[in-house]
Amino acid sequence: MAGKSKFADQMAKHLNEPIEAACPITKAGGTGAQIAGGVGGAVGAVIAGAAKGGTGDVEIGQFAWLGLGPSRFAITKSSLMGKPTGDPLARVAYADVTEAAVTEAKLTLRVDLNLADGRHVVFEAKRHGQNKPNAEVIGLLEQRCART
Repeated sequence: MAGKSKFADQMAKHLNEPIEAACPITKAGGTGAQIAGGVGGAVGAVIAGAAKGGTGDVEIGQFAWLGLGPSRFAITKSSLMGKPTGDPLARVAYADVTEAAVTEAKLTLRVDLNLADGRHVVFEAKRHGQNKPNAEVIGLLEQRCART
């Protein structure tokens, strides 16, 4: 299993469907904005400005969840307690992904997905320290999108 099994279990319970891997994600540029908020002042403003990335058609907030099922993936919001919450922001069959690109940055993996219906989904996942398992989940997503 890719990622932390606890995360997959939480997503499966929330969505009431099989989820094999899951990880926390953020909007593109969200990690840089988090760091900038901690730095503050002029330096923080420069970091925040550099962190802004392209936006997608699915409105992903500062914190969200990605769950990978057998035939599709889902993205949900995150509660204040850090758990998946609400209706899915997106449920997409791997076969509906026409192009998938994963870009490695210093702290994150940025994911850009073009969908058959014309939508573009973009998000990032932290990839270092306690977040290392996220890279496994993103790798699995990339593999599943490439197979279709």
